[in-house]
Amino acid sequence: KLHAAGDGLRSRQLYLPDTNILITRFQGDESVAEVSDFMPLDGSGRIVRRAKAIQGDVDFTLSCAPRFDYGRGTTSAEAIPYGVKFSDGERQLFLYSRVELGISEGTAEARFRLKEGEHAFVVLCPGRADAPPIDAGYVSRSFVETSDFWHNWVANGRYPSRWR
Repeated sequence: KLHAAGDGLRSRQLYLPDTNILITRFQGDESVAEVSDFMPLDGSGRIVRRAKAIQGDVDFTLSCAPRFDYGRGTTSAEAIPYGVKFSDGERQLFLYSRVELGISEGTAEARFRLKEGEHAFVVLCPGRADAPPIDAGYVSRSFVETSDFWHNWVANGRYPSRWR
């Protein structure tokens, strides 16, 4: 879970037009923030969440608590460089971010502030981040590639529908 934090925030979700990219917009009296969710098309199985402060300074809260086998087993969480490794002894997930992550009771947590125009990201991976490496450039390129793919896919669709 990654969201803007604060009293009186209103949120709204929508898909970026003609894509499969989910945008959650948070609006307060003096701030606007967005969280974008998407899966890159590089076959990595990664899930990317990108937080942006659109207007004003914005506080964000992050919490990630994966549980394998529908929570029937025990999941451990271990700090690694730039992230947290979750494991049940057989399977592993990795959460990567440049945001400083803490661990509490098997849950990765963070609270951070973005100034207007800044952004941060977290990436959940089913395997180590060997190739391509995860950094701000990877996240930006993946966002553009994912958006372009969906725009092209929709543009080539041939079906009569009022939703097109």
